[in-house]
Amino acid sequence: MSSSPNHDDLAHLKIPLEDILSTTNNFDEKNVIETVDFGKIYKGQLLRSGELININARKINKERKQAEHEFWMEISMLASLKHKNLVSLVGFCDENDEKVIINVNETRGWLDEYLSNSVSLTWVRRLEICVGLARALRYIHHDEPRDFSIIHRNIRSSTVQLNDDWEPKLSNFERSMKIEASQRHHSFNNGACSYTPGYVDSTFFKAYTVNHKLDIYSIGIVLCEVLCGRRSIISSDTNKYLAPLAVSHYREKRLDEIIDWDLWKQMDSQSFNIFAKIAYDCLNEERSKRPDIDEILTRLEKALELQLEHQNAPFDSSLLPLLDLTLFAQFLHPSFTYMHVIIFKLNDDLTHLKIPLENILSATNNFADENVIETANFGNIYKGQLLWCGRELINISARRIKTERKQAEQEFWMEISMLASLKHKNLVSLVGFCDENDEKVIINMNETRGWLDTYLNIYTFGIVLFEVLCGRRSIISGDINKYLAPLAVSHYREKRLDEIIDWDLWKQMDSQSFNIFAEIAYDCLNEERSKRPDIDEILTRLEKALELQLEHQNAIMSSPNDFAHLKIPIGDILSATNNFADENVIETADFGNIYKGQLLWCGELINISARRIKTQRKQAEQEFWMEISMLASLKHKNLVSLVGFCDENDKKVIINMKETRGWLDSYLSDPMSLTWVRRLEICVGVAHALSYIHHDEPRDFSVIHRDIRSFTVQLNDDWEPKLSNFERSMKIEASQRHNSFHTHKVEYVDGYGDPTYIETKSVNHKSDMYSFGILLFELLCCRKSVIANDSN
Repeated sequence: MSSSPNHDDLAHLKIPLEDILSTTNNFDEKNVIETVDFGKIYKGQLLRSGELININARKINKERKQAEHEFWMEISMLASLKHKNLVSLVGFCDENDEKVIINVNETRGWLDEYLSNSVSLTWVRRLEICVGLARALRYIHHDEPRDFSIIHRNIRSSTVQLNDDWEPKLSNFERSMKIEASQRHHSFNNGACSYTPGYVDSTFFKAYTVNHKLDIYSIGIVLCEVLCGRRSIISSDTNKYLAPLAVSHYREKRLDEIIDWDLWKQMDSQSFNIFAKIAYDCLNEERSKRPDIDEILTRLEKALELQLEHQNAPFDSSLLPLLDLTLFAQFLHPSFTYMHVIIFKLNDDLTHLKIPLENILSATNNFADENVIETANFGNIYKGQLLWCGRELINISARRIKTERKQAEQEFWMEISMLASLKHKNLVSLVGFCDENDEKVIINMNETRGWLDTYLNIYTFGIVLFEVLCGRRSIISGDINKYLAPLAVSHYREKRLDEIIDWDLWKQMDSQSFNIFAEIAYDCLNEERSKRPDIDEILTRLEKALELQLEHQNAIMSSPNDFAHLKIPIGDILSATNNFADENVIETADFGNIYKGQLLWCGELINISARRIKTQRKQAEQEFWMEISMLASLKHKNLVSLVGFCDENDKKVIINMKETRGWLDSYLSDPMSLTWVRRLEICVGVAHALSYIHHDEPRDFSVIHRDIRSFTVQLNDDWEPKLSNFERSMKIEASQRHNSFHTHKVEYVDGYGDPTYIETKSVNHKSDMYSFGILLFELLCCRKSVIANDSN
């Protein structure tokens, strides 16, 4: 490494402190243009060689440990290096304990201020800046006539200044290392660990050694910033660090997802591919595999060349008159653009679709709040009725555009021009528009069922398919699995997709229809765009899925018509229960009351319990038929016996044999009636019932009960248990009995619910095991699972 700079050699660059105080107005805070770790930067004007020039005065923070070293390093570097893409040193001041470095003030400031501005910093301009920066870096890394080389160690978007012509000027050499040219392929111990978070590679922190490949990593970060239109670190962002985000998206061929659309649409695909590959290569974790600056410069120049060729490609000559009109309009008013003229032309072509503002105000009741049907980022959507073609009153939705939005004008005319030129039964119908009195409104036919949601391409259509399949939105803010896409993809790959599909939906599905649908959704989310199916293929496969589902009309649950032989007239039930008399109520539960009675059945008078369902309950219909279908198809000595049912005059009643001793929970605390042997026999009986419903070899279905508790076990005269209450059961294919199933609605009774099921909404046969375990403890401890007024 070279020796310390000789300060006497720099005497010609000294500027008196009084001149600097004069130009910065005594370092007035009003003149501060930047505050950074090494100190403050002041703007000012300085008379130099008879010319008044704009300068930046960097006043060094004297308290900093490295202040002295960095001050002289910066001066010696800029004094000995001359290149059009390096900042120009005017001079310095080292007087009265003040250290100030004076550079030419580049009019446009620093690159980092323009990263998110795709209008000022177009893609071509970004490429030109990157080429200029690479040329600066090649010059400092190795210039043939020079006997020394520089490792900059501080390349970032905030150390690149831009002049009036947007040419980049690399600055901030205070952390640089000056080495002999012959040693430029060596690594050096870093000593003081100066670095900027977000721009330094992980190798640096392992050994604290530096070489020229450290600069290559940093320029790779700047390339990513330029490409993605954001800074390397955004503290408040979920993806705080750009480097890992960019690398992962590049590897997954999804880099376009993190590039601003206004920038993306300017890019030539070949130019983009070359640029993205350079940036990715620069961020290689292995320093030795990063390209050198010569290779980077060559590839950047190629990316620029391809982009310029793309910009100069031929275009539709029919638009030439518009270009001429643009030039004339700009002569009249400099802010006019080509887009303004396109809009004027569209406005003329679509005159027949114009609707007076007064008609829209009338239709929407002056944009009344009660007419708002959707609030979105572009503005509100209002419902209303409009007299159309002078003879028909139609339902409309009026999208009132927020005109203060940056893209409002362009998006307004894009929407209208698209819908005016496209006609299809599955596209929304344009009625017209209004562009009057600073109001911009688009009028569409109001589709009665509202929105599924608005999606743009195959990938997002795949998201919609998974939303439809899983019965949830793509993003649920408070959910552990906030984003549906990665959740669905991982579950599909692991053949566990059924775990995140609502059970009530899952049980309706034909397996072949489901498999085709799930595969389409998965294919749409392929990380490689080229491997996603086109819409014709998607349509064909969806039509096949629908066809198979329509053929599958014999769902797992039987049709009510299959149980006609079990119907009992309402008159017989009213007679048996004394018109559902209060004195006949033997239990009141959430699903309704249970009544005792006697019914003449097959010529014999039997004791029955009549469960009268609360029909206003949301799940009443489903639970009613589930209970009947389960008890009609399951026969076991430890299951309650179904007598029949009634579904008449808005009354739904399930009739079971009344077990003489009632429910198990009534005897838990009675060790005389319920001896230990008897308790063991009851547990064995319930276990036999569970074994039977979970899996019986000849049967093609399995049942998850979901309501095992001491209250759902009845006891006959011989104390034999009879499992009842199948209204919450799930009937699944026997082959799927080891799977878990997702339910959006978690149904359980307090004190018996499986915690895993409650937390994940995922249920399987093991949920019954948890509830059965509670029942065993109830019998063992002679108490109910929940005692409201007990400290335990």
